[in-house]
Amino acid sequence: MDSGAELSFICNEFADDFELPIIDNTTLLAVAASKEYGITTLQLCDIEGRQHHLRLYRSEYITGAIEQADLCQEGLNFIAQHGIALSMQRKTSALQPQILLRCDYLWNFMLPIGRLILPSGLQLIPTKLGYIVSGCQSEVTTEPARALTITTSNEEKETWDRYWALESSGTNEFTGSTRSGVQQTHDKVLKEFRNSIQRRDDGYYVRLPWKVNYASLPDNKSIAIKRLHKVLEMLSHDKPMLEQYDRIFKDQLEKGIIEEVSQQDDATERMVVHYLPHQAVLTPAKETTKMLIVFDASAHYKDKPCLNDVLHQGPLILPDMVSILLRFRAHKIPIISDVEKAFLQVRLQEIDRDATRCMWVRDIGRPPTPENIVVYRFTRVTFGLNASPFLLASTIEFHLDNMTSGSSMGQEIKENLYVDNLIIGAESKEEALDKYYIAKDIFTGLSMNLREYLSNDEDFNKTIADDDQSKTSSPKVLGVSWNPSKDTIVLRGTMSTTSIVTKRTVTMQLASVYDPLGLLVPVLLPAKVFLQSLWKDEYSWDTPLSPHLREQWLIISTGISIRNYSDRQ
Repeated sequence: MDSGAELSFICNEFADDFELPIIDNTTLLAVAASKEYGITTLQLCDIEGRQHHLRLYRSEYITGAIEQADLCQEGLNFIAQHGIALSMQRKTSALQPQILLRCDYLWNFMLPIGRLILPSGLQLIPTKLGYIVSGCQSEVTTEPARALTITTSNEEKETWDRYWALESSGTNEFTGSTRSGVQQTHDKVLKEFRNSIQRRDDGYYVRLPWKVNYASLPDNKSIAIKRLHKVLEMLSHDKPMLEQYDRIFKDQLEKGIIEEVSQQDDATERMVVHYLPHQAVLTPAKETTKMLIVFDASAHYKDKPCLNDVLHQGPLILPDMVSILLRFRAHKIPIISDVEKAFLQVRLQEIDRDATRCMWVRDIGRPPTPENIVVYRFTRVTFGLNASPFLLASTIEFHLDNMTSGSSMGQEIKENLYVDNLIIGAESKEEALDKYYIAKDIFTGLSMNLREYLSNDEDFNKTIADDDQSKTSSPKVLGVSWNPSKDTIVLRGTMSTTSIVTKRTVTMQLASVYDPLGLLVPVLLPAKVFLQSLWKDEYSWDTPLSPHLREQWLIISTGISIRNYSDRQ
């Protein structure tokens, strides 16, 4: 049983031994290639004789042989004395799993009674199939250590071969029944979003896209307190950074991005109460934001869900990056801008705010005692939630569909807004200024500020409001460096040498060159051909290359030094 599996499988040979018929066929996508799988059914009886109907995908191979956890004599005596029935007999040799059950089947077989802890630290998990031995031993043992490492070099090689065949074609993350199920979930999340979003005088208010298991989310209060102590301890050695951290909280409180939780609020029963730990991320290269406070929605107690686990991530609502960049290069006057603190401009409805609580101190000069700790909660969508990109994109899309219906500018924004970066263009200064004013008005209707405007037209740059002008002279457009005065994009890429050359280091060096438009393909082709040859020769990821191949790669990689490749219109 696998709590992380989304599908259930049975080995073909095992299914054939029991003469299980194939009732259907479907196509699944494994990494980058689709494959046909037969579907069979199986009736499984639990220890009480109840039957469970399983729907399984037939597969030639599930995983390698797995060693069972070692039970010391004291543990065996404990099991015998308490009359505990294990899910399977103990074997001295490794066992080859024949059936893998996905997460929903797993919970169908779990029993709602407490687990047992053996003297060794191993745990007995109660299921309808008997107790399962799990966990780690707390005592040091003289038995040889065993580690399970399953490799699939053949599958990796096939995947890479298919990648070369599909590199220029469109692919979907899911196919067949899995794709249909994912699409149904996305449709449901979108429908609930559109039914719950509210437009008020100060902007749009949204709900968090909860999954059905949201009630299992713990409050994480002790994690948040421990992280707060660590953050303060770290910042105590850098007073300017501590003061900046404190200013961010005070600024967000003043702007209404967060609000203080009073004792009266704390005593009121809420739908979900959850505390988010936080830490600083320094961004010195950014012109506008040198420090960010990042909130950790992935923090969790052992064997408990985090906030992101109980939220739907939602569908990806992004236009094609390559298409945006191509249109950007086609305009006579390309214009870039971004939305100021975009995620924090989407309001969170009151019912969900207590799921985004956080802690700070009233006085940074005093220790984090209970009297000095203050509890806040977000009134806006928090950056760090897996659903934040979906909520931002869906809110903007909702506004464009309902408030700018029929507007050509609204459609242009929808096709060229990548998260919070807007890349549009014009054929004259007059058209550029018209689009500037219209786009500003549209985002003002969203209670958002479009700023950091920059184009290749100096007259346009000087005409727009000072507060909207970008202060940088070397911007990046979706990660690509742009020289606005010459209107050229600049690509750079060098491959650093390593003492040990393996297939992994070659792959990492090749992937380090960012080239979304494929302009550097002729330069990178020898390196790509070399990497493909390593797959054909079946080199494993971390096996050092032969001296001959290592020398060959050093010649190729040192020859790739793209310092200032510019395109010109």
